[in-house]
Amino acid sequence: MPKVEEFDTFYDSTSRYVTHLTYAESGDRTLTEEAVAEAYEKAWQGWGKQRTRDPLAFVRGEAFRHARVARGTRPWRRRNEDDSDVALIEALQGLGNRTRRLIILQTLGELDLSSAARDLAMTDADAVTETQQAVTELEQALGQSIGQVESRLLGLSEISERIPLQRPASIRGKARKRSRRRTLGSVAAATAAVVAAGLAVAPTAPMSPAVASASTTRSSGMFWASAISWGSTSRPVASPII
Repeated sequence: MPKVEEFDTFYDSTSRYVTHLTYAESGDRTLTEEAVAEAYEKAWQGWGKQRTRDPLAFVRGEAFRHARVARGTRPWRRRNEDDSDVALIEALQGLGNRTRRLIILQTLGELDLSSAARDLAMTDADAVTETQQAVTELEQALGQSIGQVESRLLGLSEISERIPLQRPASIRGKARKRSRRRTLGSVAAATAAVVAAGLAVAPTAPMSPAVASASTTRSSGMFWASAISWGSTSRPVASPII
């Protein structure tokens, strides 16, 4: 299968799934749309490598990371949406980042505990402990059983189903532009470094005696003018430099 067709098929078959998970992470439709798009753009940029590994795990992780960072660096985006399950979103946000993702992967993500733990580089034992703690916290925060909480989690997909998805061709086009900007930035930085290095080692022609004398006179005059100014305000007058 050609590279482009392979990526487009992957995107069409997984992007809605990743959108559901990312919305549960962020609780913000616009942020979710941005995070999912960026995750697939990065996947396309490294598709030669990602296609032979686990591209779905990669885009899941990138979308989660982008959503988490965006919420942390743009506090004005921490808003609730009237038609969402606000109480559930707030309860999820009360969990630690890794624990929240662990719960999302085991519910909306449809992964068993071992697979979710592996996705987060956790041991099964740690995953069991964190899952149990998270369940207790969610039950207390929402006043419901874990079965009811899980039903509400799955219900978030009805909201994220309405989040628009970009076309795969648009994702690939934006990824190309991102790569081009990065390449141009690297070239500009390298050019600036070469120029700076050249200036640092460029030989300087010696001053003629007349120019050196004039320069010394001007510097001395400026120093004394400064000293006089300070002396006029009753500050200590600096001694002339010889």
